[in-house]
Amino acid sequence: MYKLKEKYSEPNGLKKRVVWYDFARFFAIVSITLNHAVNRSYGIGSNHFETFFGLSLKSSYFAAIIQVVSRLGVPIFLMLSGALLLNKKMETAEDVKRFYKHNLAPLFIATEIWLFIMYIQIWLCDFIPNKGNFNLISDIKGLILTLCFTNQKTNGSMWYMPMIMGIYLFLPMIIMTIDKIPGKYVALSCSLVFIGSYLYPNYNSFLAQTGSSADRLDFAFEPLDLFSPFLLFIIIGYYVNKGLLKKINSFVLVFVTLFVFALCCYYQKWGFGNTYDYVVKYNSTGVLIVSTGLFEIFRRFSDKKHFYTPFVTYISEISFGIYFVHICIMQTLNCLFEIGIWNASRSVKLIVLEVVSFALSIVFIWLFSKIKWCKKYMFVIKK
Repeated sequence: MYKLKEKYSEPNGLKKRVVWYDFARFFAIVSITLNHAVNRSYGIGSNHFETFFGLSLKSSYFAAIIQVVSRLGVPIFLMLSGALLLNKKMETAEDVKRFYKHNLAPLFIATEIWLFIMYIQIWLCDFIPNKGNFNLISDIKGLILTLCFTNQKTNGSMWYMPMIMGIYLFLPMIIMTIDKIPGKYVALSCSLVFIGSYLYPNYNSFLAQTGSSADRLDFAFEPLDLFSPFLLFIIIGYYVNKGLLKKINSFVLVFVTLFVFALCCYYQKWGFGNTYDYVVKYNSTGVLIVSTGLFEIFRRFSDKKHFYTPFVTYISEISFGIYFVHICIMQTLNCLFEIGIWNASRSVKLIVLEVVSFALSIVFIWLFSKIKWCKKYMFVIKK
């Protein structure tokens, strides 16, 4: 079994950190914030054909590359979850209780806090333009429903939290069995999910974009009848961490990863020019291949300290807080752009949304994490 060779001590010397985990998490949070910035800058996902029709070839490729890069963060985060969590001891009811207490409960508490904050932010954005006209009963009801994950009124970027908490809820059962089941049987169920969630949908999407009259493929095994397509990333992360791909030559690994990445970018650029409004999604076969290759690259090449390692480590530690905070900041900045306070090109808008929201998130977390309650419950910083 493959074992990590090198670890380094945190500044306080209290525990060990795996360097490449931090680099992977750093990349993931930058990617996710980029996704939210590019969506707001280019209106990706809804009638974006009209937007890209008027852009230059250079600008279209720039947006396509950013779009693909921005789809790699969630898979990398999920693979990290697999690498870190599926190795946990899970044999007794006490183990399950401990997992829920230390892994699931903090996510739930932080999510409830930020759902409340975001609901109030959205309410204020509606309240001010309407000159104070509001329905107290309706607004309180909306807040309660939002906190109960029903008819939510919040930022769309928060979809990740119900997804990851749902997976964490069932993860103890997977942990109990995955190391006891031969890999070939795990591969069987994973291959069915790959066919139903990635291969066939990608093929059908290609047919739709090209206007082909060929028959669409309908897979009888519904992915949700098996397990969440996102869970596939977690399982892949577990096996990559175990050394699944260690025999692949490094040059081949990097070449294949970059080649498939280039194909994804070209395919996304082509998709921008179609009225189908195609967007590379998390169930893209290309995203699955590139994120898996990238995760293995991190495992191989990010095992040494550099002068910038402390900064990467710090961002890694506060990455969960950045996820929540940047949404509120970026949404506020985007509103300023929409009301015309600052006119800028889409590429400039993207850079401003990304850099400013990311930087202000770091400052905000640095300030408020001095309050122990905020550090623990709002930002889920365990150090």
